[in-house]
Amino acid sequence: MEVFRLDNSNMSKSIELKIKELEYKASIELKQKIYEKNYKIDQKFKKKLAEYSEKIEQSKEREKSIAKNKITKRIDTKLKNKIRKAKGTKTIKYATKQKSLSKIKNIYLTTLQKYVRLRDSSSDGYLTCISCSNIRHWKWCDWWHYISRAINSTAFDLDNIHGQCKECNGFKWGNTIWYRKWLIKKIWLKAVEELESKRHRVVSLNRQQMIEETEKYKLINKALEAKKSL
Repeated sequence: MEVFRLDNSNMSKSIELKIKELEYKASIELKQKIYEKNYKIDQKFKKKLAEYSEKIEQSKEREKSIAKNKITKRIDTKLKNKIRKAKGTKTIKYATKQKSLSKIKNIYLTTLQKYVRLRDSSSDGYLTCISCSNIRHWKWCDWWHYISRAINSTAFDLDNIHGQCKECNGFKWGNTIWYRKWLIKKIWLKAVEELESKRHRVVSLNRQQMIEETEKYKLINKALEAKKSL
């Protein structure tokens, strides 16, 4: 009786060929998938780039138009003045745009917040946070209104504004509970209650007064900063 025997050498060669075939197919599939994905990404960003370029172009044209109008007004005013001067009549002034009340307020508050950080820091420039008692250099600290800066009656009240570390200011939304506790120790309960009662008052902003106060505190800040740097 004849016995059929498997040739191990032939079997191993066929397996190797099969593996090579599978590897080849996998490499072809990999290249194809990467190509397809890259094409989709290219198309996506090509579209975004086109949209972005269009927005930039629109913004550029808008700025050109605004600049053109401003220059035209200035040249027109100069021409009118020259004509008036030639005729011997009174010249007119070119109207400059005034800063808005909210912008003047923000400039004043920015100047005031620097003063508060300098005021609350020691002679070597280090400030103790009113909410958590962390000690930081005044340049690396923020400030916080106990009563919101949006309320005009207390926005510029120096009892309402104190130096605070960035952690309490940024991540703990002012850490108000501890802020009030330490504020009572700092300015006493009666002053805190008076401050809280002021929030209901209606106060109108005075443009000229805010401008003058801003200039005053700029000078004070300059002097205080010079002392802290010694």
